[in-house]
Amino acid sequence: MPRKIAIEKLIQELAKDSKRISFTFHCLSRMKERHITRVLVFDVLQKGLVKREPEIDMVTGYLKCRMERFVAGRELAIVVAVKNISATKGVVVTAIDVRRIK
Repeated sequence: MPRKIAIEKLIQELAKDSKRISFTFHCLSRMKERHITRVLVFDVLQKGLVKREPEIDMVTGYLKCRMERFVAGRELAIVVAVKNISATKGVVVTAIDVRRIK
């Protein structure tokens, strides 16, 4: 399993080019529901931290990582999936407003 810092750097690098990041329908629905814009998502992906250990999705085999950052007065968490540590693309799975779920 790759180290958190390596995954963090990979996601931050991928997020510098919006063409390398795609969004699931589920994620887009949650973003709308939670009033989280793409600008906020990219801010979290580019400047956030991986605070939890990445997990392998048993269905897809992709590595799922939760990037977190306090931005625009909110603690946001963005879950992104990458194929491996050498991935050239990432898929945003969901967007969470951390304080709203507590």
